[in-house]
Amino acid sequence: MLLSGSRWPEDKDSALLLLDHLLAPRQTRTPRFSFTGNEHAVDSSISELRGEDYALRQAWDQFFRPHLDELAAPVAVIADRHLHTAHLILSAAGRASCWKRHCPPRPPPPPRMSFCRR
Repeated sequence: MLLSGSRWPEDKDSALLLLDHLLAPRQTRTPRFSFTGNEHAVDSSISELRGEDYALRQAWDQFFRPHLDELAAPVAVIADRHLHTAHLILSAAGRASCWKRHCPPRPPPPPRMSFCRR
């Protein structure tokens, strides 16, 4: 993997760019059966990372962790953006848990229709 061959400090910017790419959430869309007749109905979810778990851990241990004092801020920005993107993907699909400070209050449920007998 490219990250495991990165050299400090020459490859710092390239390594951050590559980490950003490898950690980006990927949306998976799966067709589903729809009772409404909408043939374009899909389920949306987040699939695994682009990078291999072992290679990412190795690059973290060898390149990022030893220089965390200098890389903490850009890595935090990358992680925050990807968490926010993943939350938006899941929210759009109606599958996200709400973070109290990031979610608007839920609207009340619609009133139930009642039918009276005459």
